Amino acid sequence: TRIPPGSLINDGSLSPNDTAAIVTFAPDVPGIYDISLAVFDGEYWSNLTDEDSVRVLMEKPNEPPVAVAGPDQSGYEDTLYVLDGSGSHDPDGEITVWEWTCTSHELALDDADTSTPSFTPADPGTYTFRLRVMDDNSTWSAPDTVNVTAARVGENVPPVANAGEDQTVLLGEEVYLDGSGSSDPDGEIITWEWSCVNRDPIFSDLNTSSPHFTAEEEGTYEISLRVMDSNLTWSSPDVVNVIVEVPYHNPPPVADAGEDIHAEVGEMVTLDGSGSLDENGFVAQFNWTCVSHSVTLFERLTSHPSFVPGEAGTYVFTLAVSDNEGAWSQEDEVNVFVTESLPSRYDVHIGPFRYDDGGLVTDGTVEMEPVSGSSMSSPLGDDGLASFRDVLPGTYSISLFMNGSIVLGPVVITVEEDGSVSYGGVQLSVERPGNGGDGPDDPGNNDTGEVEDVVSDGEGESGAVVAIVVLIILLVIGGAVILAVFLVKKRSGNTRSDDGDEKGERICPSCGGKMTFSEDFNR
Repeated sequence: TRIPPGSLINDGSLSPNDTAAIVTFAPDVPGIYDISLAVFDGEYWSNLTDEDSVRVLMEKPNEPPVAVAGPDQSGYEDTLYVLDGSGSHDPDGEITVWEWTCTSHELALDDADTSTPSFTPADPGTYTFRLRVMDDNSTWSAPDTVNVTAARVGENVPPVANAGEDQTVLLGEEVYLDGSGSSDPDGEIITWEWSCVNRDPIFSDLNTSSPHFTAEEEGTYEISLRVMDSNLTWSSPDVVNVIVEVPYHNPPPVADAGEDIHAEVGEMVTLDGSGSLDENGFVAQFNWTCVSHSVTLFERLTSHPSFVPGEAGTYVFTLAVSDNEGAWSQEDEVNVFVTESLPSRYDVHIGPFRYDDGGLVTDGTVEMEPVSGSSMSSPLGDDGLASFRDVLPGTYSISLFMNGSIVLGPVVITVEEDGSVSYGGVQLSVERPGNGGDGPDDPGNNDTGEVEDVVSDGEGESGAVVAIVVLIILLVIGGAVILAVFLVKKRSGNTRSDDGDEKGERICPSCGGKMTFSEDFNR
């Protein structure tokens, strides 16, 4: 965004605010304004790759020049008179052309295209001249006139009234007129006659060169002056304009700090001062202050500053704004109520639970217990998953129950901060009931974690060899759960098969089934 020198336009000058699709603003100085636009699609800002802008060229309207033909003059015929238009001026440029015309006589002025032409009247009389001027924008002024009175030599020359310069005053002020510039070439002024042709002011010291009155009405007072010389000759009237204006009062802008805000610790909070306004201009500057906490306020001098609260509490901000004329508003206040951020809760799905043959377990119940707090339970669905709602991140132990008995667990899992579940490498797998044993309903399952031996008739050595092999396999794969396997050589309760082999079963309650083995004992 670019603004011309001296301009106070900023983002806060855009109405209704700088985030609207259609905005307006009031240029405060002539020049070039480049306004840029960026858009946001919810993920990216366009100005990272592309930015569009519009250029506004503000030109100041040309004000016409003012022609000033100078004071009236009087004297004798055959005398050189020099007119004076040097008081002509242009408010926003310069005078390039002077145009003098004699409206009462046919005569040629010397240097008629300058500010100070001259002539010599050959005959007595009053010569009236009109002056127009042109500025550098080719704009003509309104005409102004001047009178030159020439008398015969030896006759009385009439006086010249000069009512002074035009004035601009404020309503209620005292106006002082000045006719001291009036003159008489061959005598002196003895009388001043002031009158207002369009209003009725009350003059003080009326018959003097400098009367005064109180401007009690708004508008233009047209005041005429005639003077009389010591030969009792009256001058032509001269008029002065007194412009009375109502005192200008710049009402201050109004700050609007927006509605109170509720937020959590660590959340980006954006304040909104876009409702601030100035009824006769625009808001030029925003000044935000946090009066309750020490915070880092980003873009503090804009309509939408932001900050991140580091602790819970009530944050109090004040906003003051200034307008394009430098007037400041009263402060407005907004509260930001900040609470501790609540931990996220998630819907989590534990599983799937499977049998050792890959099939889904669908007829069990999963119990989920946090480190502290009440446990939760959920039946398995057709997808082998147990579903839990409103779960906080943390560590939990889970157990799988089938037909009222625990068949897996407890297993430690972790619900992560993003709601995902970590199982620590544990496989949620159980042996399908009926594969090598009676399953969870086996009355011999005492759930002690110990291995019971049931040895049948046969050779003891064969059973011992098988047991040793099983022990070695368990040690290799890290199966520390039932590594208290011991070689059983007890023969009490043994039964023998007809072929002389000794056969047995080990019941492992925590495995949810039985392991079968056999040994040949050489007798």
